[in-house]
Amino acid sequence: MVYNQVGGPVIPFNYENPIYDLCYELNQMADHYADGRSNGDDNYDPDNDVLSAIIPILGSPTLATEITDTNCKNIYDKLLPQAIRYTAGYMLHYLYITGQISTVSVAGNVSITNCPAEVSIS
Repeated sequence: MVYNQVGGPVIPFNYENPIYDLCYELNQMADHYADGRSNGDDNYDPDNDVLSAIIPILGSPTLATEITDTNCKNIYDKLLPQAIRYTAGYMLHYLYITGQISTVSVAGNVSITNCPAEVSIS
């Protein structure tokens, strides 16, 4: 379901510092929304192409005074699929740096090769 909504896992091999960059991007998406003490904002690195594509589809940043059940559901609906994608990216990075995989390809589905058993997620 997440794959159909927002795409497959974030591929960590495109990042210079994968752990930092994956954490930064997911954190900036979360910062878009208010947390009850502070307002949401869109203060992120404008040179980050991923955030420049994702932030506009999240809607307007929310204010701390706007936290309602409806807004919380909207936050959940927008961020949970991204959290799943980024968690998959962390897992791919870990598998790669520990030598458990050497190739990752994404084309319509996710394939992980060169591991003890081939894994395919559709």
